[in-house]
Amino acid sequence: MILMNLNNLISKITIQDLTPAQKRSCLLSWVALNLKLRLKDYDVNKGPTAYSTRLWAGGRGEPGSRNYMKNLIKENIILNIAGAESKEEVYEILQEMADGIIEESLIICEELFAEARQARTQKVRDKYFKAMDNLQYLRVAFIVATSNYANSLINSGVDIDHTLLTIRLGAAQTYKKELNRIWKEYANGDKEQEDLDNANQKTEQIFNQFEKEYIITDKALDQLAEEKLLYNLAGERNIEQLVDIIVDEIRERITYKVRLIPVTKF
Repeated sequence: MILMNLNNLISKITIQDLTPAQKRSCLLSWVALNLKLRLKDYDVNKGPTAYSTRLWAGGRGEPGSRNYMKNLIKENIILNIAGAESKEEVYEILQEMADGIIEESLIICEELFAEARQARTQKVRDKYFKAMDNLQYLRVAFIVATSNYANSLINSGVDIDHTLLTIRLGAAQTYKKELNRIWKEYANGDKEQEDLDNANQKTEQIFNQFEKEYIITDKALDQLAEEKLLYNLAGERNIEQLVDIIVDEIRERITYKVRLIPVTKF
């Protein structure tokens, strides 16, 4: 990774001041820090479930089976590498896709919204039509699409060039049983604020432990520190507003409705 120059953020820190590489880093950090261990923990009241959203993005079953749903992420990757003539060229294309993972994930969001709005049942269609006006749900769709796209690239041996997201996705897989147990205990308990804080603390401890196990080079340590510093400099709320703006743009293209957020917001 080419270390980003943070000098442009020292005196004035707004979204406009971020370079494309810095925006990418911030958005992937936001996804990493908002990952949920259980899909149902993403669910928005009266909106499509995160499980449903993941199915529309990642598919299920085999072609011809009764419950088959096509894998939009897999199709996207195959389409991108279709013209490659060697393994080296395939890897180069996959690396380019990793660099443009935000754009690729937004393509998946747009495609899954379009597919879901043409679902076989009216109930599903209605749910996704209504969800297009809910920024909270659109954020969830962005997280689901981006994290699953990142996982697909990582599983293909591609370095997504973002240490924090790689670590969080890795920890979720490596410590799946332990994390599920923590949140199952919370779900079966009184669900007081103290219980939630305790579950979050245990989860963070697991992530931190995996972080120590994962980082074996100074380069990875420097990159992680840089990602966290940049995220803090830019500000969580500003980054969340950037997420809202980009998912709102997808919504506008799908629905042809006036944007929920004025384009002059930033």
